[in-house]
Amino acid sequence: MSNNSKLYPLTFRPIYKQKIWGGKKIAESLGRSDAEKNTGESWELSGVSGSITSVKNGILAGRGLDELVKEYKSELLGEKIYSRFGYDFPLLIKFIDAAENLSIQVHPGDELARKRHNSSGKTEMWYILESEHDSFLINGFKPGTNLDKYRQAVSDHNILSVLNKEKAKAGDVFFIPAGCVHAIGCGLLLAEIQQTSDITYRIYDWDRKDNNGKPRELHTEPAETALDFSISSSRINYICKKQNSLESARLAACEYFSADFIRFSHYKPELSLRNSFTVYIIIEGQAEIKYAGFSEVFSRGDVVLIPAALNSIILHSPNDKCALLEIYI
Repeated sequence: MSNNSKLYPLTFRPIYKQKIWGGKKIAESLGRSDAEKNTGESWELSGVSGSITSVKNGILAGRGLDELVKEYKSELLGEKIYSRFGYDFPLLIKFIDAAENLSIQVHPGDELARKRHNSSGKTEMWYILESEHDSFLINGFKPGTNLDKYRQAVSDHNILSVLNKEKAKAGDVFFIPAGCVHAIGCGLLLAEIQQTSDITYRIYDWDRKDNNGKPRELHTEPAETALDFSISSSRINYICKKQNSLESARLAACEYFSADFIRFSHYKPELSLRNSFTVYIIIEGQAEIKYAGFSEVFSRGDVVLIPAALNSIILHSPNDKCALLEIYI
């Protein structure tokens, strides 16, 4: 890995996705004045074909994430990541704003997704940024649910009777492995970390009509073979450990990504031990990131990609109050 890399901490222009269930929190709460009405998703870092984000800051501005991966290879991704994924950037980072309930759905695992769609599967994690007093989400089945009970509930138009529903509030974390039935409830604004995949099987859509007045397509049959009935909840209960001015907690660790919560006034991560790129999602306050001659201040809602070649960055909070999510493989 070259020490003469031209890489630096990178930000990208988000790609906004209008959704029938989208709202205005991405514009109002995350300061995105260019986000239109009904923006349900903001794709912050994406290598998905047709929705590839481009660099916003510095000398690489305008370059697509796919271009950077092909040019910088392991300098950007890390040697072990490049060896495993090649030119495919392995993560998709989003913000999701649910002004209405999202559909009840499931994502296939790697094997099924490759067989049916020539794609990766989709395991994901949610960090709740904002909620309303009655916000909820669905994750997993009620204990004792099996395929027969599920089919009966679908046939009876009573799918909610076999699903695990729970309240969600700011700071809650949910890990959604492929196969876990789930739905994001209205009033939630969250950050989503996931595999690079856009495969979804919609099971139930609250009898909602699309913009043409027709029911949205359901994928009842393909969903059956993707469901994991053993998952009854996916909430992550985490406890922060405090060391001087640093608070940290491991939120998730799986074969696809690891995610930590960090609150700090001054933080020097040990990036050289990872051999992986790192993504920072600022969720509270401001963070100044310094590397060599680079210095930039990032605020709530900013997503920053730290290339693997940058192994000696320093983070500082100008107002002594910053919290972020740290994601790597």
